[in-house]
Amino acid sequence: MLCGGGTTSLTPLEAAFACGAAVVAGSAAEVAAIAGRAPAGQRVHLRVLPSTADPRRRRYGVRLGSSSALAAARAVVDAPTLVLAGLDCAIGHQLSRFRVFEACLREAMAFAAVLRSRLHVPVPAVNLGGGHAVACAGRDTDFALAAFAPVT
Repeated sequence: MLCGGGTTSLTPLEAAFACGAAVVAGSAAEVAAIAGRAPAGQRVHLRVLPSTADPRRRRYGVRLGSSSALAAARAVVDAPTLVLAGLDCAIGHQLSRFRVFEACLREAMAFAAVLRSRLHVPVPAVNLGGGHAVACAGRDTDFALAAFAPVT
């Protein structure tokens, strides 16, 4: 189970701790707030944005490959109560082509390699998230499933 971050209430965070769910953190400041309350061994996924994300849209998370992403990861690793459990990628919704997933996966894996090299910590999971497009009107396009995997 994974408890998404970006909330202002402590209730979801306390509930996540109580049931053993991992939590999502989107900044070094949020990591510090979580670390101050977390039980030992609390699993944290770092919320990351692809470098191609529109900078004009305010989105929750740190940009992959940035110094703020590295600082947030370092904050997780340095916190005695926290364990880096993975990266939680914010790639958007209504995605109709696989290239968005593929590009984000490449960036996330490159960032995971940086974390292993610089912080000596593995990244055990990468959640690509995102939402597949569903054609609701005649001009909409569905997710290009055949390009992603053979349909049998």
